[in-house]
Amino acid sequence: MTSLEQFGIGLNTNPPQNEPGTRFMLIGGHDFHTPADAVSIARQWRTTHPNDPVEIWPVTGDSWRVVREVTAD
Repeated sequence: MTSLEQFGIGLNTNPPQNEPGTRFMLIGGHDFHTPADAVSIARQWRTTHPNDPVEIWPVTGDSWRVVREVTAD
């Protein structure tokens, strides 16, 4: 079994309040209804943006958010 860590994807069960917005941006434009959908989007992001931090945030039992951290270049 492959872990999220092996893909370079974080799982944050305690995301910062008032985010996404300033420091984190939503990937995919909406929340996902299954963890499998969120993982799929996070893996796609990791493939096309290998150096950008990406995390999955469980929002509720049936809502998952995929975010990337905004970094200053």
